[in-house]
Amino acid sequence: MRITGGSARGRRLAAPRGRDVRPTSDKVREAIFDRLGPDGPRGTTLDLFAGTGALGLEAASRGAARIVLVDRDPRAVAACRANTAALGPAAPVEVVRAEAFAFLRGPGRGLQADLVLLDPPYAFARWPELLETLRSCQVVRSGGIVVVERSARATPVEATGFRALRSSRYGDTAVDLLVAADEVPGVEDRGPVREAVVQGVAIYAGSFDPVTNGHVGLIKRGLEIFDRLIVAVARNVAKETLFPAAEREEMIRESINGGARVEVVSFDGLLVEYARSRNVRVLLRGLRAVADFEYELQMANMNRKLWPAIETFFMMTEEDYFFLSSRNVKEIASFGGKVDALVPAGVARRLEERFRAAQAARG
Repeated sequence: MRITGGSARGRRLAAPRGRDVRPTSDKVREAIFDRLGPDGPRGTTLDLFAGTGALGLEAASRGAARIVLVDRDPRAVAACRANTAALGPAAPVEVVRAEAFAFLRGPGRGLQADLVLLDPPYAFARWPELLETLRSCQVVRSGGIVVVERSARATPVEATGFRALRSSRYGDTAVDLLVAADEVPGVEDRGPVREAVVQGVAIYAGSFDPVTNGHVGLIKRGLEIFDRLIVAVARNVAKETLFPAAEREEMIRESINGGARVEVVSFDGLLVEYARSRNVRVLLRGLRAVADFEYELQMANMNRKLWPAIETFFMMTEEDYFFLSSRNVKEIASFGGKVDALVPAGVARRLEERFRAAQAARG
């Protein structure tokens, strides 16, 4: 077993010998945390039937502020402590040996967890009582998420005080996501989990060498749909660019006025891996023509092969710029042509200076 995401991604986890402990597979853990959205776990996470602690430690790696691992089996508790130690002394993890209901009604009362992870033995049959206790003892806050892992042959878990978000099946395992829902009129839940599109975070990536009015238009239109955009400038050492990555970032910032809603960064390697490292599941892409669509469709499908949680959101380029590309702009500018109508003013100035300097160097 390994941690599948976050700061400790790739870290190995140990499991006690024997068949009594059934650790959640890497694939299912990754799918669970993908479902929790790009912001990942925050606040307090309770892993009630911890076993090896894999689920709770995954939350720790992905940014949860506090983790409580609970199990009654001394072998499982030993495994939790060993795996916590492997994360390092700064890991915000507490390991408690206790029976689940005794913990909820005793030391866990009033915990107000933001995320509760429940992976008891498949034969466990006290789901309504367990979920009712979570609410009555105030162990999960209103709007908190409860993740239920069960046999795929069992029926989805339901209980008063919770609203089902979704159920997913992974081979013999099924996962139910529930949100603790207030039943008092006029009291709103505090942020149940939502998909990345609803949460409003997307990555718009490209070489942007240089950024054009077509790019700027797509960013502005993207901000009408998403709450926040990460504009990611690709650093490709194998590809010669006119402007270095830092200058391309600077030109983008000069060209848009998105404030805190736009983050401009550079990245190396595969875009899908960068998106996974940021826990962002939506890529924004612009389409200009049929040829673009064929290429982008191939890339979108390839990205989903690499990370099934990723989604690609396509937008058509504005008709005034459907012909426009950075390559065409550079070619026009290299011959002294005017590109003021094609790129932001600051970019046009930099292009003129760059090619004037190049011509002077050639004599």
